[in-house]
Amino acid sequence: MKLSISILGIKNNELLDIINNSQADYIHLDVMDGKFVNNKNLTPRELTAIIKQCKKPLDIHIMANQLKEYIYNIDLNNIEYITFHYESINQISSSIKYIKEKNIKCGIAIKPSTPINILKPYLEEIDLILIMSVEPGFSGQTFLTNTYNRIKEVKKMIANKKIVIEIDGGINSNNIKQISENGADIVVVGSYITNSNNINETIKTLKEIIS
Repeated sequence: MKLSISILGIKNNELLDIINNSQADYIHLDVMDGKFVNNKNLTPRELTAIIKQCKKPLDIHIMANQLKEYIYNIDLNNIEYITFHYESINQISSSIKYIKEKNIKCGIAIKPSTPINILKPYLEEIDLILIMSVEPGFSGQTFLTNTYNRIKEVKKMIANKKIVIEIDGGINSNNIKQISENGADIVVVGSYITNSNNINETIKTLKEIIS
């Protein structure tokens, strides 16, 4: 299982430099417009500025109603995945096509209360399913334990398909192993790492647990 570090809680470039040079596999960028979720953080210009500072492959999670506005305006270099929320977009297939035309892998994210089977019509089009293990919008929330069953449900649904399962929210050393054992491919960890006293050591510990 790969480790993607959410930098939502990072407030200085020194911490980003540490993550750039760490054992992390991805940097996870959350983009929020204040409409789909009750939080707003990055304009397209600010997002591009951060992207230019990131040395790891990027995993971008867009929590916004205007997907194309962000993608059209940002620097697309070094982005491996762009994921949008099923609940925020009306034209799902056209949004997937728009992302993949830019040679970027596309994912769909779902909230904890959204039924898994709504994704079935899109399984031939997407590269990643992001299962939220907290309500989207804010870091530092408690992991929802029904996520383990949701991972299993998605795993069964995508059998024999090359779709990556990603989990995001409330993840720490107490639950990361079980997430891995249930079949996740990428885990997003934010405040547990960025608020720790030693970021490199915390990343190293998590990588050892899931290796």
